[in-house]
Amino acid sequence: MYYLRVIWTDRDSRRLFQYISLNFSFMFTELVVGLWTNSLGLISDSFHMLFDSLALAISLVAMILSRRSPTLSFSYGYDRFEVLAGFVNAVLLVFIAFFLLFEGVSRLVHPPHIDTERLLPVSIAGLFVNGVGILFFHQHHSHGACGHNHAHDENLHGVFLHILADTISSVGVIISSYFVRNWGYLWMDPLASLVIACLIVLSILPLLRGSASVLLQTTPLVLRETLDKALREASTVEGVLECRNVHFWTHAPGTHVGSFYARVRGDANEQTVLARIHNIFAGLVQHLTIQVEKTFPDFV
Repeated sequence: MYYLRVIWTDRDSRRLFQYISLNFSFMFTELVVGLWTNSLGLISDSFHMLFDSLALAISLVAMILSRRSPTLSFSYGYDRFEVLAGFVNAVLLVFIAFFLLFEGVSRLVHPPHIDTERLLPVSIAGLFVNGVGILFFHQHHSHGACGHNHAHDENLHGVFLHILADTISSVGVIISSYFVRNWGYLWMDPLASLVIACLIVLSILPLLRGSASVLLQTTPLVLRETLDKALREASTVEGVLECRNVHFWTHAPGTHVGSFYARVRGDANEQTVLARIHNIFAGLVQHLTIQVEKTFPDFV
C-alpha cells in the first residue's frame, strides 16, 4: 500500500504505472495474433513490448527509490538508480534491435505467408496504445527537458525512447501490412523490422552514451574546458603552489562531484584559500572536497 501511495502521489510515476498496465495487457494480444498470422513484425513487436514492460517497471522502481533521503550507505542519495534504469533501458533496446536485425535478414531470404486480415486491426490498436504513452511522456523527448531533476529526466527520457520505438514498430507493421495486402509484397514485413531496428539503435545511442559515462564516472564532457580553466585559476590563488590528484565526475545528471589536493605555502591562510577556490568552482561542482597541504620553506 505504501508504494502504491507513493506512485499515485506523483504524476509521472502514476502515468508510468498506468501505461505499464496497458502495455503489458496489449502485449499478450499482439503475441497471440502475431503467432496466428505468422507476422514477424507483430511477433517482434510483442516481444519488444514484453521487454519494454519489464524495463519500464525498472524505471518505475528507480523513480520510487530516488525519492529516499541520503543514508550512510548512499550518502549522495538514490539519484543514480534512475541513471541505472536509463542505462538498462538502453541496453535492452540494443538487444531487441539486434534480434530484429537477425530475424529480419532471415525472413528476407525466406519470406513467410502473412494473414493481413487479422494483423492490421491489432497493429492499429497497438498504435493507439503507444499513442497514449507518447501523450503521457512527450515532454521528456530530450535530456533535461523539464529541468527540475536531471536524473529523473534521464530516466524518463529512456521511458520515452521505449515508447517511441514501440510507436515506430506499430507504424512499420501497418505500412508493411498495407503492401502485403494490396500487392503481395511479403518482403515488406521483414524490411519494416530492419528499418525499425536501425531507428531504435540511432535513437538510444545518446542515452546509452550519457548513462554509461555517468556510471563509469568520467569527467563531464560539457564541463571539461570550464574545469580546466577553473583549475588554472585556482592554481593562481595567492598562496597556492599547485593543484594535484584532480578528480571530477557526475554523480547523476545535473549533480557534479570533485576533489583534489591544493598544496599551499606554509604561511598561507587555509580558510582564505579554501574560500577563494570554492568561489571559483561555484556553479560548476555541487559537491567539492579540497584537501589542503602546507609546504614550509625548510621542506621545499
